[in-house]
Amino acid sequence: EKRYRDLFESNFDGIAESTLEGQLITCNPAYAMMTGYSEEELKKRKYQDLTPLKWAEIDNKHVQQCLERGFSDPYEKERLRKDGKVFPISMRMWLRKDEQGNPLSLWGIVSDISERKRSEKLLLESAKRFRGIIENTQAGYFFIDKEGLFQDINEAWLRMHGYSSADEIIGKHFSLTQVDLDLEVANRLVKGLLNGEPVPPGEFSRRCSDGSIGYHNFTIALVEKDGEIV
Repeated sequence: EKRYRDLFESNFDGIAESTLEGQLITCNPAYAMMTGYSEEELKKRKYQDLTPLKWAEIDNKHVQQCLERGFSDPYEKERLRKDGKVFPISMRMWLRKDEQGNPLSLWGIVSDISERKRSEKLLLESAKRFRGIIENTQAGYFFIDKEGLFQDINEAWLRMHGYSSADEIIGKHFSLTQVDLDLEVANRLVKGLLNGEPVPPGEFSRRCSDGSIGYHNFTIALVEKDGEIV
């Protein structure tokens, strides 16, 4: 009992028990802290009182899921603090039963995901800024994967090569736009870059959609994600 109580009390995630109707029975300090209420104040409330009305249908769906199979899928929603502020959470519920298997109450584990949501927002804003720069520059940008297949290109690149849509290019090998005489050099540059060799800026030929040949300055660089070249 003491081990379980220590785990309950010291957990960084909020843990709460409620009746099947939503009346809060008990909670740990983390749950009380994230809501801004004391445990005694929370015992006078239902979890529905701490949830913006727009989430009621989703809550009911997961409660029903819990009643049917004993636990719910993890899901995200918002929670109301005592001061009226709203913050994002992820949670999961499971059903507490008596020895005969009859449902007694609902347990929920709640995690405050405010920091994660802020990080996601910053990443999205950064991606939008990057996309804005890429799309509004006069330079042609293209991204290929390690197999040499086009993954992304900008409008300037399409105009430069005489294509009207990215759909004509995405998923095709970059050799499509290489002049035959220069293809061996192009492959060597890409291979060298993937092996960590520096590739200085230079000039190169290009094959356009109508078969004509153009020329351009180029720079090439690796793109990494979580320390891995992508």
